[in-house]
Amino acid sequence: MKINNVQNYNPAFSAKLKVTTYSGYINKQLLENLEKKAAKIGFEHDTIEMKFTHLHEEREDYYCGHDRCFIYGCNKYIENFKAKFISGNKELQKEKVKIIADDLGELSDKEGIVANKYLDNLYKLFGSNVE
Repeated sequence: MKINNVQNYNPAFSAKLKVTTYSGYINKQLLENLEKKAAKIGFEHDTIEMKFTHLHEEREDYYCGHDRCFIYGCNKYIENFKAKFISGNKELQKEKVKIIADDLGELSDKEGIVANKYLDNLYKLFGSNVE
């Protein structure tokens, strides 16, 4: 009977992270942070899909009652964040959030908050506790 050395056995814990963005922009530091967090979730064949899709601008005109004037063309940037955790053939923990910001920098910050919160919740449910 042969016994394998347990010290040489390193089980692979870490979900693969797939990030899709149709706007062509994602903060590189945010992406690296998300990859590190995803590595602590699930097992080797699990997948975490995140989509930052359909970035678009909306112009918003409104009446300011205090100054009694009409304000034209306030831009709002809108991004739809979708994510899901796939383990085996089962889709678990789906998330869909509409992110609205006044400028692209604020939008990027909010994207990071939403994505990190999603991974934190996944870690609580499916974390592998491997550092």
